[in-house]
Amino acid sequence: MDNTSAALKQQPVSKRARSSRELAYFLLEQCQKLLSELSSFQSYLVTIGKPHLVELRQFKSIVQSELKSLQRLAAKAEEAVAQDAEENAGKAQETGEIETRGENRDPEEDEDSEEEGLGQAELKVLHSLRSSNFPFYANVWGVAKTTCTGIISFNKKFYFYQNNKRRALEHGYEDLAADVEEPEIKANPEPKTGNPDTKMHKRGVLIDIVADNGEEWVKVSTVTPNRLLFDLAKQGWEIGLDSDSDDDDDDGSRTSSTPKMHAYDSEDDDDMIEILKLAVDMKKAAAEVRVRYRHPRIRLVLPKIVEGQVAEIDKIIRKVRKVGVTVECATSEAPSFDFVVDSEVPVDTAIHDPAALFSSLLPNPFPHMTPILNVDCTLLLAFVSDLSHTRDLECLPSYHPAINRQIEFEAQKQLLPSELWPATGDRDLVCTMRAAKRMQEIVDTIGTPKEKERTKLLMGDTDVSDRSVLISKFQELSDYTVPLDWKLPIKVVDSQVDIDRGWKDGSLPFIARHIAQKLSDINRSVFLYGWAAGLTTISSNRTVIKQIEGWIEEQRGDDDEVCGPTVWVCDTARSLIGKDSNRAI
Repeated sequence: MDNTSAALKQQPVSKRARSSRELAYFLLEQCQKLLSELSSFQSYLVTIGKPHLVELRQFKSIVQSELKSLQRLAAKAEEAVAQDAEENAGKAQETGEIETRGENRDPEEDEDSEEEGLGQAELKVLHSLRSSNFPFYANVWGVAKTTCTGIISFNKKFYFYQNNKRRALEHGYEDLAADVEEPEIKANPEPKTGNPDTKMHKRGVLIDIVADNGEEWVKVSTVTPNRLLFDLAKQGWEIGLDSDSDDDDDDGSRTSSTPKMHAYDSEDDDDMIEILKLAVDMKKAAAEVRVRYRHPRIRLVLPKIVEGQVAEIDKIIRKVRKVGVTVECATSEAPSFDFVVDSEVPVDTAIHDPAALFSSLLPNPFPHMTPILNVDCTLLLAFVSDLSHTRDLECLPSYHPAINRQIEFEAQKQLLPSELWPATGDRDLVCTMRAAKRMQEIVDTIGTPKEKERTKLLMGDTDVSDRSVLISKFQELSDYTVPLDWKLPIKVVDSQVDIDRGWKDGSLPFIARHIAQKLSDINRSVFLYGWAAGLTTISSNRTVIKQIEGWIEEQRGDDDEVCGPTVWVCDTARSLIGKDSNRAI
């Protein structure tokens, strides 16, 4: 992040201030509007009953701190203006000074011309204001609102381990300079001890926005072209040469005066352009994280950089992309996000439709769902349990403690209306023969009459084939409104056919054989079938799902592309109410 005066230099002329007081109150107003939007977002999360769905508190806290800093600077600006006015009082003004000022002046001296006539006290405050972090925070929020969905957190730090001792890994700077495939960056998963030559230390990188349900990391940098060129010069890069003679992206050549920067060596940080170092650190941190079996994608947003204008800056951007980071720049038509709130709207204006503004930012509760869902036995039971269909059910001493806990959970959050029916939507539903058989055994053993009747309707064990009639009959057995698009009945499939085909055509990778040996018959039937058929499996069996994920990480070796079964996990389970302390499912 660059907080030099150049960060504000690119603001439109109408937004530039000629005095510290004007700039201070402009920044204050904008900061207050940003905080207002963040507060509205928090209120919206409370309204929908999910106050902690998006981690926003730390980001809001640092913006509040910036507001206090701006308030102090505004007070200093008032003092500076008064002090300079007092010092200038009575001083004779040179004849014709105002008329001649600004004539025949180089455009690059605009900023200096704005500062002419300002006293030292005001210039000092003006410099502090131009170094404010607010433009960065405003850009982060603007990028989040306009380009992100499925946001789960702001301002989150991720860590990785790195050798203290200088060592070259697989890819050095020369690889970044060549037109090759994206280099694979691997971070050590845990620190090593005992050998001083391989001593590890923990490093962190701050990610501004974690989006797409955790699958994308977004970093915003308000670095300016001038700052990038300064960094190039500082590192000894040759500026001003044409691309044919200097562009090592084309032919891999490098002049002897250009620093050899090993992008992955901890001791080479001083020899690395800051923005490239940031990209490498983010890739290393992402190598420590997997979300649904994949490392997060990384996107770097440069709202003050326009590609195609400076060859040396374009070269830096290409090198960052070769690390495996997506880079997004401003355009010549819109050269900067500027301040992302509307200066014409009063500060205290309420957001009249927060759902329209914020709903798209929320994490998707049902990501990557396939058109057909494979239903685990745990959720087959939840669909028919009296616990899921009866309002105001009371806990009783005769119930198993697990049942009473589920009654308490249901009172707080109704499982079917809030999770299961929205998750299934209008998708087709299937289950394996083993899952259906096990569910039927449990219902036959401990199910109540209503639970047994619901099971017949759910599994199609009736003479009724019309779905609307099935829904109508199911509605008679529920205290909640059954959605009309719910796809009843659930189709029972022979999972072994798809599993056998998966072994042959490779849709089940070799690693699946190791996992299959560790699963029970019913779990092997359910999860291997979903894996082989490419279907999302829905289940509340979180323990088994975590075990599968762990086994895949243990067995994947160097195969970074291996993915396990796609699973949507229901937060809570619902057993049949007939279960008591002397019975077991």
